[in-house]
Amino acid sequence: MELIEIVRCIDNALERFGSGGRQRFYWKLMTESGLPFDRLLTYPEQFAEALEKILGEEVSEVVERSIVKEIKNVFGLKHPSSSYTLAEALEVALRKVAVVSEVPLIRE
Repeated sequence: MELIEIVRCIDNALERFGSGGRQRFYWKLMTESGLPFDRLLTYPEQFAEALEKILGEEVSEVVERSIVKEIKNVFGLKHPSSSYTLAEALEVALRKVAVVSEVPLIRE
């Protein structure tokens, strides 16, 4: 597994907004939250907060569930996707690609 697989999971989940919507989301993520894309994966809690701020609570919940499902499918998470928060699923995926060693493993 590679880091790009996590990015693809996020992209696939954001695809429901179309490519223009996905690009606008990434633009807002960088401009409104101050969270550059390269930090997105290493700070999963901040990413989840930015997602809610940009999309609103209801839409962000749908997108989070979609991202978690994508991560579960690609990274083979052991528990049902509904038992993970977005941050937890990202942390597990990061551990599987050995990108961030200081992030505590929540489940697995």
